[in-house]
Amino acid sequence: MDTVIGIFGIISGFMCALADTPLAYFYDENNQKIGQRRDIQTGWQTASSKRFYLSFLLSFLGQPGCYLVMWRLAEMIGKENDTMCSILKICTFLGCYTGLITHAVFCIKPLVYKHIYQEASLKTSETALHETDRLTILPVLVCSFTLIIIPAFLISAAIWQGILPVSRLWIIFNPIFLMIAMLAVKKAFPKLPLIGFMGTGFIVYSALLLTIS
Repeated sequence: MDTVIGIFGIISGFMCALADTPLAYFYDENNQKIGQRRDIQTGWQTASSKRFYLSFLLSFLGQPGCYLVMWRLAEMIGKENDTMCSILKICTFLGCYTGLITHAVFCIKPLVYKHIYQEASLKTSETALHETDRLTILPVLVCSFTLIIIPAFLISAAIWQGILPVSRLWIIFNPIFLMIAMLAVKKAFPKLPLIGFMGTGFIVYSALLLTIS
C-alpha cells in the first residue's frame, strides 16, 4: 500500500508544483510589480483568467495525495516517537484546508485586480486586495508553518535520528532547502519558468516513502 500511496503522492506533488507556474510567470517583457507593497503584477491585466482557474484546479486535485503521504510518514515516525507523530498529523490536518485556502487566495487576487482595474483605478484595486489579505492572513500563516516549516523540521529530525531508515542526505531535499535553491535560480534566471517548491517538496516526501517501502 505504501508503494501505491508513494506513486500517487508523486503524481499529486507534480500537479501541485505545476499549479504555481501560472501564478508566477507572465511572458511579457513589460510585466512589473506595482503597488505600495509591490505585490501586484501588471501582467495580471492581460493574462487570461483561464490560467488562474487551471492553477486552482491543479492544486485542488493534487493536494489530497500530498497530505496522504504526510499522514503515512507520520505513522511511520509514530513507531518510534509518538510526540513527533502527533504533531505531524496535526500539521497535516490543519494543512488540508489552510493549504487550499492559501492557494485559492493566490488565484483570486489576480482575478479581482484584473476586473476591478478595468472599471476603477489602481488604488481601488489595491485596497480590495489588501482587504483580502487581512481576511486570509491567519490561514496563510498557519499554512506556512503546518505545511512547510514544521513538517520539514520533523521529517528531517526523524531522518537524522534514524527513525526513518534512509540516508541523511535526504535532509537537504526538504522544502525549505528547495525554496532557497529555487529562489537562487530564479534570481539568476528571472525568465526561466520554475515549478513550485512546495509541490516539489511533496514529490521528495513521496519518493522518501517509496524508498522506505
